Amino acid sequence: MLKQVRCIKELCLGCHQCEFACIVAHSSSKSVYSVIKETGKHVSGITIRTDTAGTSAIPVKCRHCNPAPCINVCLAGAIYRDFCTGYVIIDEQYCTGCKRCLNACPFNVIGYGMSQKSGSKHLIAIKCDECINDIRIGAEPACVSACKSGALLFCDADEKFREKKKNAVNQIKGVTHNKCKQ
Repeated sequence: MLKQVRCIKELCLGCHQCEFACIVAHSSSKSVYSVIKETGKHVSGITIRTDTAGTSAIPVKCRHCNPAPCINVCLAGAIYRDFCTGYVIIDEQYCTGCKRCLNACPFNVIGYGMSQKSGSKHLIAIKCDECINDIRIGAEPACVSACKSGALLFCDADEKFREKKKNAVNQIKGVTHNKCKQ
């Protein structure tokens, strides 16, 4: 089964550390200090969204759909499924910036901005690639490493993940219940 970044939304604090970690990991400098000086609009492959009341946050990112609507609409062939991992990847060198994939994505998780890694001089589609190059050398995706609350995990959607999520929710309910009693 495909390992992906999974979210336990009940643990998300909405701190945006995952977004910043993604930007740094996909920058040309790979440096927290240098990324601020890099030109262009920085776009993260993961985004924190909040409910209308602003009380609940959840990280959203590419779900690597199968079939993937973004692949089907990309006339340039810049979006493809990686054979080894199964992830949907954008080859930024071939992206023309037509925005067809942005409109095709049912989850609205494809961004549009200047690439920090390919050196492209035009705006392109940008989305989560699960930090595929890091995964290939055995590292976790940058957003998972940056998440201090434990809301992001890199795992299969199996019983182990479901059990972790159930435990987290029960722990939160216990903390909330205990606070109410005091």
